Amino acid sequence: MDLPHPRCPNIPPIKNVEELLPSLDAVAKRPYSGGLWPAWDLPKGEKVLVKMSNWHHPMVIDADKGPAPQWQGHDEAEYYLDRTKELAEWIDSWEVMDREGKWDKVIQGYGGPILRERKIKIQRMPFIVPEAVVSPCHQLPAEVLVAIDEWARKRIRACKRVHITDPEGPDLRYTNNDAYWNDTREVYRRDHVEAHYSANEDGEGIIKGTMNHIAPYPRMEMTIKNSVITLIKGGGIFGEKLRNLAAHTGATQYSGFNPPGIMQWWEASIGTSPKIHRPRENYANGFNCGLYERMRAGVIHIGFGTIISADTERADALAGKLFGHWHVHLYFPTYMAEDVNGEDMMIIEHGRLKALDDPEVRAIAAKYRDPEELLKED
Repeated sequence: MDLPHPRCPNIPPIKNVEELLPSLDAVAKRPYSGGLWPAWDLPKGEKVLVKMSNWHHPMVIDADKGPAPQWQGHDEAEYYLDRTKELAEWIDSWEVMDREGKWDKVIQGYGGPILRERKIKIQRMPFIVPEAVVSPCHQLPAEVLVAIDEWARKRIRACKRVHITDPEGPDLRYTNNDAYWNDTREVYRRDHVEAHYSANEDGEGIIKGTMNHIAPYPRMEMTIKNSVITLIKGGGIFGEKLRNLAAHTGATQYSGFNPPGIMQWWEASIGTSPKIHRPRENYANGFNCGLYERMRAGVIHIGFGTIISADTERADALAGKLFGHWHVHLYFPTYMAEDVNGEDMMIIEHGRLKALDDPEVRAIAAKYRDPEELLKED
């Protein structure tokens, strides 16, 4: 199988804060976006609250506030039990800030849901270590990133069936149900996952992998039937923890889900930035972990558990039910979509997001630089 060789951009060691400023300036000038890529849109005079943690590198915040934890892959089990609660608390605090009107924007975190349709705007702070700050991904023009996203969205909206495979062994099929979309299939119905599952959930197959949002773990295999994880094999300590969670919650009925149990599959999320790369120094320390690389073009991460910060999850939390969600990363997936006419559309091929080869996307990239260089996966 012809797969890309390992690669990483040549980024010399960062010696001072001044070297970080060009990337931060580019992000500050990007038009605002609610997506995962940072786009702060900071006009002069705006009141902005930037929230960081002691897990950020001291050069990034220009102060050392304490040590960050060192991770292993199995730590994701506990991390997302705690992290899910923390994100819900963030959302509650943003709602309070919106009512108080003290801030125009809050820049915080780099994953999970944010507030929408509010006066206050929430944006991301993914700059955990200096190498991540100076990454070429933050110099990509917003117009190019939007074009890549829209290329993928257009084709995913139009498809009826999806088949995902990967050299590590995953083989998953599911229907892109009409219930997920409005009548024209132009707008995703957030209430599909945030309020209730479709009664027609039919995800079926095998998910295999060795990486999650935190760190590597031994190879794990999960069997999926009707979008429910019915069997978990291997995975070392991570797999053992997930099996314990499955046993503990097997008889618990969660809001919005069809059958009981927490091990429900609901996410196959596609990364779209060709310049995202894994920071090398002190990897798997704090937020310098697998959470960042899920945004790389062509990477798919599988998500399962409760729907993070959805009203259903928050209701279950108030009811005292255990809640959280977990992941498996696919690094060289093939994502084949079948359209309404039965024709196959290749969205990703062996980890290559086909938007990067699209003439219209490349024409937009050419407005800024050589598209071969701009859209090359670093």
